[in-house]
Amino acid sequence: MDTGARLRNSLYLRIIAPVIGSSPAWFAYGLALVYADIRRWLDRAKYQEVLLCLDHVMGSRIPTETRKRIAQNYLRNRACMRVDAMRLVGDGHHLMQLVTISGEEQLRKALDNGKGAVLCSAHYGSVRACGALLGARGFPLTMITAWSLSSTRLRGQKSQRLYQFAWKPLERHMRKPLDVRSTRISIAVQASNLLQRNEVVFSLLDTGASKKRKDAMTLDFIGGRATILPGPVLISKLTGAPLFMAFLSRGQSWKDLRLEIGPQIPVQGDALAATQACMTEVGRKITREPSQWEMWTMRRLVHLGLFPEEKASEYYKTTGRYWKKV
Repeated sequence: MDTGARLRNSLYLRIIAPVIGSSPAWFAYGLALVYADIRRWLDRAKYQEVLLCLDHVMGSRIPTETRKRIAQNYLRNRACMRVDAMRLVGDGHHLMQLVTISGEEQLRKALDNGKGAVLCSAHYGSVRACGALLGARGFPLTMITAWSLSSTRLRGQKSQRLYQFAWKPLERHMRKPLDVRSTRISIAVQASNLLQRNEVVFSLLDTGASKKRKDAMTLDFIGGRATILPGPVLISKLTGAPLFMAFLSRGQSWKDLRLEIGPQIPVQGDALAATQACMTEVGRKITREPSQWEMWTMRRLVHLGLFPEEKASEYYKTTGRYWKKV
């Protein structure tokens, strides 16, 4: 990260975000939108990267001007996500009063049956706040994640300390996260133990995976073929815990959010079919509002198998940045 980017992040995370976390919603999210629009001009390489990703994955389906609007709204959503996190400070009421919830009764009914529940989602909307919001609603929730703020891998790095400062209000509402970098068996055992205690395990499907992994699946996804790990589906299938999909989506006013918990997903048959059904639903969300998908970067799309690594490496060379092989 260059000096200018560090300065902008420091200004936002140390001064702006804490203030707007408890400010009136119209002011908090309005300031986030202004910051995102300024960043669009100050960090043209980032904006251009998002445009190239959109062009590669969805270019034939949307006109150029629409792609520009999506890229701008992508940056806006990213800024608003930080506001969502800061508004979960304390008991989380600053954010909860902005959220409309549907399907919560299904999750409570599942816990009444005593087998716990598995939630799966994607990097869509305000996914980090989604798990924390459910925790603030009283659900005993643990998230399987690679961005744990308590991870020892993050300690001692300046940029990651700033990252922790921005997202810290989330963790108070959730159980200690399961680090996705643990071995597959370790994650499965820990998740099974949590479900036996009638808790909720929350995981994301669209993280991508190496094709060399034996448990990886290559599935149809937004017009291409993505390689993912079917973790939530397999955990549900092995433990008998019901599987649901959950999304925390942003409305047109930017400050209004909708938390949707869908109907139970059947997993008794083929795990591939159940996982494809989940990814198809994620694809529908992205197609409807692409700007809310967090994965419009070359590195993330390469990891999913949706963007050629050679093309990404060449683009990074033209911008003077180093491309680390995925």
